[in-house]
Amino acid sequence: MQLTEKFGVDANEMEYRKGFVHLTDSDIALLQSLLPFVEEHVDGIVADFYEHLLRYPEARAFFKDEETLTRVKATQREYLLDLFRGNYDAAYFERRLQIGVVHERIGLDPKWYLGGNNNFLQIIIPLLMRRYRFRPERLCSAIQALLKVTNLDQQLVMDTYIGSMVEKLTRLGAQIRSTVQVLAPTARESAERAAAAETQAKVSLGIANEGVQIAQRTLAGMNTLLGKSKEAVEQIQNLDGQIRHIEDIADVVGEMSAQIELLAINATVVASRSGEHGKGFSVIAKEIRKLSDESKASMARVHERIRDIFKATDATVRMTSEGAQTAEEGVKQTESTDAAFRDLAASIAEAFDDVQKISANVKRQADAIGTLQSLVQTQS
Repeated sequence: MQLTEKFGVDANEMEYRKGFVHLTDSDIALLQSLLPFVEEHVDGIVADFYEHLLRYPEARAFFKDEETLTRVKATQREYLLDLFRGNYDAAYFERRLQIGVVHERIGLDPKWYLGGNNNFLQIIIPLLMRRYRFRPERLCSAIQALLKVTNLDQQLVMDTYIGSMVEKLTRLGAQIRSTVQVLAPTARESAERAAAAETQAKVSLGIANEGVQIAQRTLAGMNTLLGKSKEAVEQIQNLDGQIRHIEDIADVVGEMSAQIELLAINATVVASRSGEHGKGFSVIAKEIRKLSDESKASMARVHERIRDIFKATDATVRMTSEGAQTAEEGVKQTESTDAAFRDLAASIAEAFDDVQKISANVKRQADAIGTLQSLVQTQS
């Protein structure tokens, strides 16, 4: 496809544009008459033009090597001569549009093209002034004709820049529409999943906090049990001491029984020696012996009961001590469980905070994409 066709520059449009800049037949004839003069100076004009251009690093970047610079200079030389040939037909318009396409494709900003045209005029106008130094009216006409043609060229080149930009924006718009159509459902789904994750995180945080409370209650119960176990051990130990005191008393009573028995034996001996006078005393001695025997039997039973109590007490003390030790271990384990639950609750709380932030960000993104989708649909 011809560029003139692509950019809508038909024959009528060409004539319209030339008429708009007041490019007349006399202007064209004047420019054609200057062609030999320009051919004589064109190499110097191109040299001066690029000498000035290459002073700027941004401009130098477009010329990678000497070969490229030589080729561009040749193209520029042809471009300048074309201004004065007077053939401003469809082919001329096509070549000017092509220059704009090339400039846009290599990334040359419009400012460099427009500035370059001005630099060209800064070089060639002094040459025209010397040529027509004695003919000011002719000089004025020549400058005006040259300005009209360069303005026409600028219009065509800017058409290509604008047209290319419109094409890019159209492609970009199509890509945006396509992307939005893909992203919109995904964004909504992501927002829904983020909301579900936030809800689940909230539930997990509640469970973890409940676990902390249970662990704390268990720890309190274990501490109470440990305190009661230690108290029971102390009471049993006190009871053990009291029983041992009773045993000591029983031992004293046993010794007294032995003394009473000895006394009864002595009384019997004395009664047998006293004959008839000791009969009464003998009866008393028998009673004393009988009392001693009964005391011994009772003390034997007391000692047996005390030994049984000692055994039971010792077993109870061992069991209670073991229970206290178990309670202490349970307290330690419960404390570890409580710490673990606290760490878990802290981690879940931090994760919940992150999930909330992610959920908010995803929702904002989904809202933005939804807004963009509505805008795209409105513009379509």
